[in-house]
Amino acid sequence: IAKMYLLFCSINSIYCRVYVHRICRQYWDNTALCNQISEFTPFYDKCNKPGSLPSSSAKIYTLQAVHLQRNIVPKSSCLLLETLALIRSQHSKSVLIRLFVSPDDKNSNQYKIIKLRPTCQVTHNYLFIYFLSVAETSFHTKHSYYCFCFVFKSNYLLLFFLFFFQFNWLGFVRAVIDTELHPDMKIASLEQVIVRAPQYFKDLFKLLNTTETRTVANYVLWRSVFSRITTLKNTLIYATGRLFVDTHFQEDKKHMMEELINGIRWAFIYMLEKENDWMDKETKRKSTEKAHAVLAKVGYPDLILNDIYINEDIKRLSFSETDYFGNVMQTLKFIAQSDIGWLRKTVPRTEWFTNPTTVNAFYSSSTNQIRFPAGELQKPFFWGLDYPRSLSYGAIGELTHGFDDNGRKYAKDGNLDQWWRNSSITRFTEKTQCMIDQYNRYYWKEAGLNVKGKRTLAENIADNGGMRESFRAYRRWIEKREIRSRGVCCNAYRPEAARHQIQSGAHSPPKYRVIMAMSNYEEFHKAFNCPETSILNRGTKSCRVW
Repeated sequence: IAKMYLLFCSINSIYCRVYVHRICRQYWDNTALCNQISEFTPFYDKCNKPGSLPSSSAKIYTLQAVHLQRNIVPKSSCLLLETLALIRSQHSKSVLIRLFVSPDDKNSNQYKIIKLRPTCQVTHNYLFIYFLSVAETSFHTKHSYYCFCFVFKSNYLLLFFLFFFQFNWLGFVRAVIDTELHPDMKIASLEQVIVRAPQYFKDLFKLLNTTETRTVANYVLWRSVFSRITTLKNTLIYATGRLFVDTHFQEDKKHMMEELINGIRWAFIYMLEKENDWMDKETKRKSTEKAHAVLAKVGYPDLILNDIYINEDIKRLSFSETDYFGNVMQTLKFIAQSDIGWLRKTVPRTEWFTNPTTVNAFYSSSTNQIRFPAGELQKPFFWGLDYPRSLSYGAIGELTHGFDDNGRKYAKDGNLDQWWRNSSITRFTEKTQCMIDQYNRYYWKEAGLNVKGKRTLAENIADNGGMRESFRAYRRWIEKREIRSRGVCCNAYRPEAARHQIQSGAHSPPKYRVIMAMSNYEEFHKAFNCPETSILNRGTKSCRVW
């Protein structure tokens, strides 16, 4: 892979891409496929046939003429509004302002809230920087700076407009929603919104007002062009996920993972009830209830096996065997409008919002769910029944995210609520500050920078807590010890990639994810006879939250 901006590639991600490629070739002439899945094969086939793509210059000029034009805000913010709305509604790209529909934080059963938040696009891509002028690069840097202090604010569009009158928010939201696809979606001034980081928008308009309009225009244009669809699996997630599951996923992995999750759940509750000495009884009781209530989703949503659902999901798409550009544009629009249709509807607990081919695991605060897609349940992340159980126990830590610095704010039903007593919040803050300070002290030579303990706190809590849960769950399952933890954290970094990881990554550097979690765990010290002088034995200086 010869793209200069590529930081690293997950072996599993490559495997999944190869699998999807093989599947699409294998099923090209398969008449047994449900109707709509067979419809997207021309999209894939057109992209992969040598010499079949049209001359790019003509299509780019068409895109520029019809959709995006340089200097789009010569004197008026109206054109900026129209352009940002068009990019979001037709191209599935958020620039400066991110608008999306999601469950109400305080009533997670309903999609009735539109969220407005920063886009926070801190890029490491040298190609992108190369095409920007000094002024546009400076604007990008300043814009990115305002993205990291989040504050929860629920309000109506009308009141938001009064606070930030420089921008027609009602007009923007209305322009994003495609009325042809959603004819009944009428947005009024009393539509509820959640605003993340109100200070960001205050600073954003200050920055826009002091920046040359040509610079803003060119920045908006390049941000849109910069991030486009790269693979079929990232767009039609249920259709490609269905093919992946049919071909490359074994049901015994699903059953085994469910067993492992139950073991991890037991271990967390055991430690909470037997070892936790800083949480008050009422908060501890509610935390136990939340741990019991965590819904585990493994492999894939059952609905993707339903041909009727798949057909309905993508019935508006019709791909051409000759017009690849048109295929891309209609797919972008499909993605851009896909979440809008959920507005004001009930949140289905069966919904995944995750591609089955994804190589990652997730915790969702608003639904109190942990998700392990089929793509994650492949070697080397998940070994199944072919290898010792320890290899799988040591790689599961998502449940702890329900009790990290963000997840702890959500109750068992997924609603944002202060369900902790103040005394426990104070002790939690003290515990997490110990961890922040501990990680801050580590200097990563490859990056030439110290680890950022505050930025990576949530993942550090999960790493340390997950280590303890995995060990205890495995000891319960079998007495024989076989240690496997963080095998997936073996990486090599270039200095540029290392600096980017420090500056914008949610995780600590892989090296220190291993060292810190192990050095804080007394059972590891005992098992391997680590002396008190060892870097892997912090002794009385250890930090522990869970």
